[in-house]
Amino acid sequence: MRESLTAALKAKIAIEALKEEKTTAELASKYEVHPTQIRKWRSVLQDEARRLFERVDEKDGYRGYISEITIK
Repeated sequence: MRESLTAALKAKIAIEALKEEKTTAELASKYEVHPTQIRKWRSVLQDEARRLFERVDEKDGYRGYISEITIK
C-alpha cells in the first residue's frame, strides 16, 4: 500500500468511482488502496460538489465562490 496519496490522485480516484465504469474493488486493486477509502472519497466528492452548487448564488456567480475558496 502507498504511504500517501496526493489530493489530485484522491480526486481522480473518486471521479473514477463516480463514473461506475469499474467496480470499487477494481479501483482499489488498481490504485492499491482499501475499497472503503474509495467509497469515503467518493462520498466526500459528492457532498462537496453539492455544496459548491448550493453556495453559488445568482448575484455573485461562480467567481465569488471560487475566489472565496481560493483565499482560504
